[in-house]
Amino acid sequence: MQGKTVLITGGNSGIGYETAKDLLRRGARVIIACRNMDKGRQAVQKLYSETKCQENNLQLMKCDLCSFESIRKFANLYNNEEERLDVLMCNAGLSWSPYFITKDGFNSVMQANYLGHFLLTNLLRDTLRQSRPSRIVNVSSRAHRTEGINTFSLCPGWVWTSFQSPMREAIGLYKFLVLYPIICLCRSVFTKTPEIGAQTVIYGAVEPSIQRSTDIFF
Repeated sequence: MQGKTVLITGGNSGIGYETAKDLLRRGARVIIACRNMDKGRQAVQKLYSETKCQENNLQLMKCDLCSFESIRKFANLYNNEEERLDVLMCNAGLSWSPYFITKDGFNSVMQANYLGHFLLTNLLRDTLRQSRPSRIVNVSSRAHRTEGINTFSLCPGWVWTSFQSPMREAIGLYKFLVLYPIICLCRSVFTKTPEIGAQTVIYGAVEPSIQRSTDIFF
């Protein structure tokens, strides 16, 4: 991890803190983004003490995932001041918090755990791209399994359907005419019919052997 920059949301406590500590010991430069700066500063001092890392290898920045304004300010500051982002670790989150609606109009748990990180990831996308090969690590949960509803994601492959109809408008008529022979060849050789492509979808709906499974990608 030498020479790599890692951004950890919620890196001031719990899993985020232990992750920061491990990566600092591996030589990474760690930036902790958190809502409570007092707790953040306490965590930073403790990390310095426990890892003996260089001062410029650890930084604290404010980012409140329950505020889109705070996220935008953070991302703008990061993109202007930092040259790299090798790993974005979306770790911060809420669980048994009192119910409240954020000023952006969303349930605080939904905004902190999902919407905030989604916005943050998109705002940092260019910096992630220029640091390739980079990574995004999303810390999630299996708590949804208690509802008894299984979830599956699937890719049916390259299926030729009306989904491709807007292609001519998207790439322009000239490019479409130039590429048309290649498109026809690819369609006949590589693509599936909708009937064949639907088999993966049907499998996810009716297959008995996956009844006790969830969070699977086909």
